[in-house]
Amino acid sequence: MIVITDIPALTIHRRFGKALVSTDATSLKEASGDPSQDLDLAAFMRECGTLHLLVGKDTKKRHAKGVVCHTAPQELPPGCLLKLRDGVLVASIGLALVSASRHLDDLTLLRLCYELCADYEIIELPEEGLPSEGGDICHDTYGYRQRTRLIGIADLRASVETVAFLRGAKRVLDLLDYVAEGSASPRETDVAMYVWCPHRLGGYAFPMVGMNQECATEDGPRRNDLLVDKHAGVEYDSDAEHAGARKNSADSARKKLLELAGRKVVSLTNDEVKSPKLFFNSMRLLGRYTGRTVRPPSKRTKEARDRLHAFVNSPHTPLF
Repeated sequence: MIVITDIPALTIHRRFGKALVSTDATSLKEASGDPSQDLDLAAFMRECGTLHLLVGKDTKKRHAKGVVCHTAPQELPPGCLLKLRDGVLVASIGLALVSASRHLDDLTLLRLCYELCADYEIIELPEEGLPSEGGDICHDTYGYRQRTRLIGIADLRASVETVAFLRGAKRVLDLLDYVAEGSASPRETDVAMYVWCPHRLGGYAFPMVGMNQECATEDGPRRNDLLVDKHAGVEYDSDAEHAGARKNSADSARKKLLELAGRKVVSLTNDEVKSPKLFFNSMRLLGRYTGRTVRPPSKRTKEARDRLHAFVNSPHTPLF
């Protein structure tokens, strides 16, 4: 029996989620670290680079070429293992995320949590450009397209809590306090991390309400990218060459409707996200709208903010 975990397991959940079957399996006693007998895994291993497998602590054979083995107690709670097909089980999203957390830094792990709960996925750009059904460019090599979110934040937290006894689970649960579901683009995720992360991670520590939640306006419900309280929010305006004049006009009209409905809106452009000074001024304005004073950062916070700034302005590449 093979149990796939870590990033490869998350990839399977995204691609083959409907094919996964609930199982009563909870024991890892038969889990092996050698997938060489399963020829159907060869292509998947080449695609993901390294296959991560889950094995019991007492499993002797833990080493195989191109495979990383993660140990866990011989018995796991019900629901942690799902069946892909005979002889191949897949870790639950929470279990796979905890496994992945052991080799990811905080910011990468936070971005991964956002993308698990997002309404988009990162894709490699085909030579002919973005697909006709829509998408956008987030890097010279990668873009993104809309898709149904893999899991909601409440279900993700519950899935991680199931394996709260494992090393790394507490760290994941702590970071989930700064994750909202429903991000519609990689740049919205960047802005959310900047606005909501605590000072120790370089953020501005504004209170979280939600992403892309509807607000009643005189012209019907309209969505707000980020809400920090019921009266104030943030809107990200993508670059004109990516969005087009029609979308820019629609965004402007939507913001006016939100403001007429009593919601203060701080608009952010890509240039403002790229500039620490311009972003700081935007957060000062958001603070004024919400009754908070945004002060210049301390030395330690400045160092953390520089790290976050470099991270959010680095290319978004597919995490799973």
